[in-house]
Amino acid sequence: MRLSAKHANQQTVEYRDFTGGLNTTNAIEMIEMNELNRCVNFELMGNLLRTVSGTKDIYRTDSLHFTDMFFDTINGLLLLCTKDRHVYTLMTDGTQLTDRGTLTGKVTPGFASWEDGVLIASGGKLQYWNGAELVAIEASPDVCNGVFVSHGRVIVYYDDVIHYSAVGDETNWTEDSNDDSSSKWLQVGYKDGGKITAVVNLSADIIAFKSNNTAFHIAGQYPDWAQREISRNISNRSWRTALALTNSAVVLGDNSLQALSTTDDYGEIKASDLGVKVQDNIKALPSSMKLRYVAPLNQLWLISGERRFLFMDVARGAFFMREYNSPAVDVCYRRETVFVLKDNAVCYLDNGMDIHDDGEPLRWEMYCKTIVSYNDYLVKRGRVDITPLFQTYAYVNYYVGHVLYSELVPKEALQIWHDYTQIYHSKRGIKGKPIANIYTNGDEIYDNDYEIYGNTTYLKSTAYVRQSKRQLDRHKAIKTYGKGSGGRFILNLISYDVAEV
Repeated sequence: MRLSAKHANQQTVEYRDFTGGLNTTNAIEMIEMNELNRCVNFELMGNLLRTVSGTKDIYRTDSLHFTDMFFDTINGLLLLCTKDRHVYTLMTDGTQLTDRGTLTGKVTPGFASWEDGVLIASGGKLQYWNGAELVAIEASPDVCNGVFVSHGRVIVYYDDVIHYSAVGDETNWTEDSNDDSSSKWLQVGYKDGGKITAVVNLSADIIAFKSNNTAFHIAGQYPDWAQREISRNISNRSWRTALALTNSAVVLGDNSLQALSTTDDYGEIKASDLGVKVQDNIKALPSSMKLRYVAPLNQLWLISGERRFLFMDVARGAFFMREYNSPAVDVCYRRETVFVLKDNAVCYLDNGMDIHDDGEPLRWEMYCKTIVSYNDYLVKRGRVDITPLFQTYAYVNYYVGHVLYSELVPKEALQIWHDYTQIYHSKRGIKGKPIANIYTNGDEIYDNDYEIYGNTTYLKSTAYVRQSKRQLDRHKAIKTYGKGSGGRFILNLISYDVAEV
């Protein structure tokens, strides 16, 4: 956003960069306008806002209830878990759903890619999907609450103990004191009363989080490993709310989202709170949470099993919300394709012109911080500017104070079609009267094989849609917000002239 003062009692307010870049020296008292108060179904595109992608189904069922998902990069398959603890594989085109067996435990499963497939830890024996079958590794510990891979070893944990497999062998869990490459174990936080809730990589080392809000740094490899407590004030919400992110370990606690990263100061681990401004939202999250990193979008999703959930743009540290028409329960990705799991469907993010989910338009909304004056504000003129990525009709409405900026759609969306389907060569009639004439010589467009007579616009979106209004609208508080549904667009600018009177 850029804010510039015209003179002592009149400003031009421009919401151009919604991420926090204030470029002025004359309006410090209005700096609070530089932030969004609430933003649903938008994400960042550079310094601008863009509506999120909708979804399309690749598989839908009436008999299964999905809970968890992981992409098997080795075999190019989706692994799906259900409420009855079954594990299925699904081709990425939605074909060949195959029941592969049952989970050995009852906690939310954790996954790790390994050799020919995927390791699965769900609170019982470790399991291995090897690309052909799901097998239990009988030599593994009886309880495996989580799994990951580091330095050629499979690592699982339960209670306050971390178990390491033999190097390169997921079936070997026998310790041999004369062989450094054999299976090993490590007790974390001796007799401190806490249980391990997550273990994640941090560079070449690992971080272990415990239920008593302590965190431990385990550096090096056996026999040269070293364990050190680094904090007694880091909570972990549930089994799947900690992950490794580049050189940081990110953990979702009861009241915060924290990042632990290495620092040059005496070799310490530094903790920083990423979610200070959404602390109330984090407190309200249910215990059954999943923290997922979606690499193609560079976003952290805080999936709560509800229709609306938080996500964070990692590059800018900005929080937004997604809201689907039915709850999302998990997410994973394959290269640039992002898969979203619903209770009864597997979907992918569709980067097309429209934003739909479950076959219905997605709603979006955004609210800027309210500007409050000691006297009154007089809004004299305003402008809203978008780049439409849609061609059919969509609802795009913005408000500055009591002034509505409506019908922010390309002319083609009003002239050529009006019922969400293209009129040209359409087998359906026009629903509702178009705002502008769609033909000028009296010939019927319905089922016409030729060009539309008299049309001077192309059947594609224009570069931008801008609407300006001169107005006299007086308030003590000015609210700037937008609501709509159905079409993808980029928000370029919201601008208005205001004088304090």
